Amino acid sequence: MFRRNGSAEDQRLKAEIEMRNRAILAGGGPNFRGTGPEDAEERIPPITAFELSTLNHFLSAAQSGDFPCDRRAEIPVWPASEMELFLKKYAEWAPSPYSGLPSPAGPFGNMPGPSPPAMFRIMNIISGLNDIMDDAIDFAMSGASTDTIGANINAGKVERSFKLLKTKIWFGLSPVPLAHWNTKNLNHVSNIEEALSILQAVIDVWEYLRQPKIQGQLRNKFNKIFIELDVFQDASNAYHTQRGDPAPTWSISKLWQNYIHDHFQQMETNSRAFLFSHLLALHTVWKQKMIDALQGGRQINSTQVTIKVDHAALMVLNKIQDLYKATDINVRCRTDGFVMAYGVDPRLAELEAPQPVLNRIYEGMENTRVKEILNAFDVVLSDRKVQRQAASPMPEFMEPVNLVVDREFGHKALQPEIENPPKAIREAWVRGLSKESVGSFGYVVYRLTYAQSDEEWETSKKQIEAAIESGWEGVVGAENVKQKAKLHWVDGSEEAILEGDLDAAREHFIKFTAQTSTFPTGLAKHTCLAITPTSILSLPSGNSLSAQPIPGDFTPFLYAIRTTRTEDPPNHPSPAFATGAARPQQEPSAFDGTLKVLAHLLYTDFFAMTERSAIVNNVKELWDISAKHPWGVYTGPTTAVQRRNWREMEALGGIIARLAIAARGPAGG
Repeated sequence: MFRRNGSAEDQRLKAEIEMRNRAILAGGGPNFRGTGPEDAEERIPPITAFELSTLNHFLSAAQSGDFPCDRRAEIPVWPASEMELFLKKYAEWAPSPYSGLPSPAGPFGNMPGPSPPAMFRIMNIISGLNDIMDDAIDFAMSGASTDTIGANINAGKVERSFKLLKTKIWFGLSPVPLAHWNTKNLNHVSNIEEALSILQAVIDVWEYLRQPKIQGQLRNKFNKIFIELDVFQDASNAYHTQRGDPAPTWSISKLWQNYIHDHFQQMETNSRAFLFSHLLALHTVWKQKMIDALQGGRQINSTQVTIKVDHAALMVLNKIQDLYKATDINVRCRTDGFVMAYGVDPRLAELEAPQPVLNRIYEGMENTRVKEILNAFDVVLSDRKVQRQAASPMPEFMEPVNLVVDREFGHKALQPEIENPPKAIREAWVRGLSKESVGSFGYVVYRLTYAQSDEEWETSKKQIEAAIESGWEGVVGAENVKQKAKLHWVDGSEEAILEGDLDAAREHFIKFTAQTSTFPTGLAKHTCLAITPTSILSLPSGNSLSAQPIPGDFTPFLYAIRTTRTEDPPNHPSPAFATGAARPQQEPSAFDGTLKVLAHLLYTDFFAMTERSAIVNNVKELWDISAKHPWGVYTGPTTAVQRRNWREMEALGGIIARLAIAARGPAGG
């Protein structure tokens, strides 16, 4: 190290280092390559701030008592028998005055005719149709020119992956399962840009949710649903009193309050667990990288060495600190103005006030909160800086290093979760499968590749099963579930199915599911799987696909086949692309009810969203995202960095893949 008032040689070396550092920073310093407009996804309407499946999840939980956060309901559950009334028109069962309940309000007043069932009234609220009406009214009242209508509509759209990521976060699923994160080797220094882009995408969802307009939609929907449930509760109480039944002890409206409270808490906890755990791992790697550089200077004499600053590591560490701060600010559930059991903030208590008015009040409250958080950061950072400079003055060129260390320990002083990330809560689909009543779950899998010998096929089959099994890594509660996962194999050649014929496999599967006496208990009935020659080429068996140009995104995959098509069949791409060439010329032109899925994402992503929880009812949403992948494989929600890497891989015409193969030879996926 340098003495404060050292020799002439000390001063010369200090000046040399400072000059070098200034030269680096004068050029803007190191930075990530970034992405361009060509790496963006198509933007689509978000549909609704409140995810559509929330109501079905709530009604199921209200009857079972299994609430989010792995909790049991603390108040009496809702009897299943009440569902019959919930699905009937009020006029068909409810005493007066509830039998004469008017229909829900539309843009021009109440709809004609008697009130529809409570279920319909609530679905009308949660569907987002009212949001469109409210937006139209707000626009009309704003006095804005009609020329801006298109711009306003487009401004509300989001990218496809953003929409799917929001859905996963809303239901407490991992944004990126740990097995996928590790398979992609995202903790490695060479993958830091993509790793940080994923974490930023999660934060972006939470920042979206706290926007005044979106928060207003969430608040408005929750409160309207609460009122509808309270009306149904009163009508049901009157119904049972009229019949001479005992007074109901349950309250569907209070169950709604408790459910959403726990739902939001699980959302927040699981997102913070994901972010803080990965940020900690990345910070550890990059801090060590910076320390290694600092300690790797040139020895001058027995007491002095030069100091080298790794500006790339410094840049990354500052970006990690930015994400830590953004997590603390954004990843918090907000229930301001929600009619919760613990009351409503008086500033938002006028529930019938125009939404723009309530949104402005919320915006002021939120701005005050954020300002307080930022002020706390600034005070701690300033205090640390003053104390450090007074205790141990350092050369000017070391100030950026010292500042990033100040940021680290200043934030740790305010947020203990940085060093001790919260534990993720068991996801709802895992909890459901862990019940004793669930004996098994899984899929029927068709072998649609026949060129291999029986011995070669058995090897491939084991590789596929191992890849699927690897997906359970890091899943909370997996130890009580994964042994129930079953694959029922069907040899397509024995059923006269041609090699690679996915349509024939679908037809066979539909007939198979109808055979109730022989169809395996517990397995999915709306989706089967298939292994085709193309799937075999993705296995780590010395073929041209095994050396991965981009780790994790090109691992073994299989086909998921839905029992129904939604569009015309595409021209299936030839497996010739396995040689490392760019995307085939013949691309799928439309979704045909099939989707290529990475094997290690089969249960923790695909199954979790489409089968047990059914939070994604249209698999085409996943297919649309997979279209950016060079092989058309679904790998989960993507970021612009990931799509840029794929684009550049394709632009090189497969050169990257061929060079990787030549350099490394056969490698595992």
